[in-house]
Amino acid sequence: MVAERMREGLSQAELAQRIGMSCASLRDIEEGRQVVGTSLAAKIAEKAGWSPEVAAETCLGPRGR
Repeated sequence: MVAERMREGLSQAELAQRIGMSCASLRDIEEGRQVVGTSLAAKIAEKAGWSPEVAAETCLGPRGR
């Protein structure tokens, strides 16, 4: 998720606001401290404007493929 966020030139705060979550929650996801299920990955993809494939890769890692 970090790579995709940085590729788009977004700060954590900007992406967190875009997807409707706190910066702390986004940081926990990016640092692997919060498990991201498929429903949350889909919500992040929708709100961030990413394709489902990008969301699966960035949020779920290799198991999301």
